[in-house]
Amino acid sequence: METLKTKTTLSTSEFRIGNLVNHPIMGYCKVICIRAKSYDCATIDGGDWFISENSEPIPLSPDILLSAGFKYLKVEGVSSFEEFHNPDEDTHCWSFNVKSTDLIDSHEICLVKWGEEEYFTFQLGRGTYRKKIKYLHELQNGMFFLTGEELTINL
Repeated sequence: METLKTKTTLSTSEFRIGNLVNHPIMGYCKVICIRAKSYDCATIDGGDWFISENSEPIPLSPDILLSAGFKYLKVEGVSSFEEFHNPDEDTHCWSFNVKSTDLIDSHEICLVKWGEEEYFTFQLGRGTYRKKIKYLHELQNGMFFLTGEELTINL
């Protein structure tokens, strides 16, 4: 087992087992074990595993959301989120239907993005819960927390 080192951009407290990260040499990998200052990753195909201290977060993109099963909607007109964005910009929404749980009674999780904002707003239903996120591991963690299930992503 080889330890590959470059600049550390994620701390071990930011993610959990199962999160996808981007290693500078190995590419997209899945976290399979977390230690105090390092973590084990496996390549997506499971062919290699290694200790890492230097994986980077994977930025969210429309393509990643679609590959995770979100459905795209373009929303026209004024929205109820004016405190988050300029109402003159286009509103983009990706919707994901979920089962009700003890934590949520809504059946929809949305990611909303206005114009060229660098972040997405993760929201439950019509906005009963909102959080700004930029990275795939943040989406994975939010989805797991709310639904108790892993988000399937085909990168």
